[in-house]
Amino acid sequence: MSEQIYTALLPVAGLAAGTVITYIFGQRKVSQRDDHIEELEGTVNTRDNKIESLNKSMKEHEATLEALSTDLSQRDTTIQGLEEQVRERDEHVDAANADIAELRRQNQETMDRAVGAEARVSQLQKLTQEREREITALKAKERAMQDDFTHLDGVGPKISATLRSAGVKTFAKLAAKEVDDIREILVTKNPSLLRLSDPTTWPEQAGMAAEGRWETLKALQEGLKERRRRERLSLQESPEIETTTFVTEA
Repeated sequence: MSEQIYTALLPVAGLAAGTVITYIFGQRKVSQRDDHIEELEGTVNTRDNKIESLNKSMKEHEATLEALSTDLSQRDTTIQGLEEQVRERDEHVDAANADIAELRRQNQETMDRAVGAEARVSQLQKLTQEREREITALKAKERAMQDDFTHLDGVGPKISATLRSAGVKTFAKLAAKEVDDIREILVTKNPSLLRLSDPTTWPEQAGMAAEGRWETLKALQEGLKERRRRERLSLQESPEIETTTFVTEA
């Protein structure tokens, strides 16, 4: 009985085992197929990403090409404008050259006068330079004369040094001084200086010198000298008249 049952079950067991084995192999194939599908999907995704990147790159290149095309178009326009300007300039130059050639043919005498004018201009420039040097020399001489009290009538080196030691070092300061103040400076420093000089006109002379009115100062000094000469002559003619004569300090 057992053998019969065993014998009866053998086909069933074989069928079941075959079924299990078939299922196992089927599952393995399904798994392999799924892996292959997944691998294919990864490949497709990679390709899609590459395609998307390529599309983006192509758009960027297209934008760059469009910008370059616009730039080239603008440059072409600029070049055309420059070429037109060059043509116009060449036309003007040609016209000017033609006018110059015509003027040279017709106005040789004028050209000669122009050459003479250039020579005169050169001569005038030389004269101007000489005049400028003279002016510079005069200015230097004027600067040298400024604030030199010995240029004042009646003032010599000793009195000049005395005034400077008292703080009166410029014509402007001397012009602003009262005559009595000047006398006080001279008496304080050296009483003998006042006996040999008269500071009455010094502020006036200093004012002229400070303002650069040298011609006026010279005329005043000539008048002072003439007055002293007349006083000396008057003294010689009338010795009974006592007169104090002031001389310029040596």
